[in-house]
Amino acid sequence: ALHFDIYRRFNNVGRGGYAGRNPVAHYRRSRPRLKSASYDQYSGQYTSGMPKFMSTAAGFNIAGISGVGKSFSIDRILKLLPQVIHHSSYGGKPFTQSQSVWLKLDCPFDGNPRGLCISFFKAVDALLGTNYRHNHAKRSRIQTELLSDMATVAGNHYIGALIIDEIQRISLAKSGGADLLLNFFVQLVNDMGVPVV
Repeated sequence: ALHFDIYRRFNNVGRGGYAGRNPVAHYRRSRPRLKSASYDQYSGQYTSGMPKFMSTAAGFNIAGISGVGKSFSIDRILKLLPQVIHHSSYGGKPFTQSQSVWLKLDCPFDGNPRGLCISFFKAVDALLGTNYRHNHAKRSRIQTELLSDMATVAGNHYIGALIIDEIQRISLAKSGGADLLLNFFVQLVNDMGVPVV
């Protein structure tokens, strides 16, 4: 019964997170329109009448003693869900986009946010054949830049849920990494609409 409950939670979290993120609307918003007549410097500014993004994402955690089978259960449940959906059309119109339904990462052994970002880029590269690690994970990049890039990539590929395993490792971070990571997870849920498990 516990496994059915976890599966139901994953299903609800994924669907709930997508409810506020319409890929077609985002796809249209992300491409600037050409203005042939004139350039309006105020056209992109927020006005109070414009609809603002409202996150419908939620998250949950699975806690238990070591060795009880949490990771094994999560892996079995995730295998029931597709990890990537390659779209070619929507509503009879061309729409080429790769959507990542879920992405599972292990928290770095030292709780370092930089390590989590690199793991994220490696996982997306392995999944979609992209080159994000090479482009974003350079030594000169600071943690906040990497976390920002991570949020951008998560939004670009419409990640349905981000699963972080071995989260207890962030308590080992000595340099404030734990607070930074936890705040970043909250930002993903609130600002990007990506559920975090």
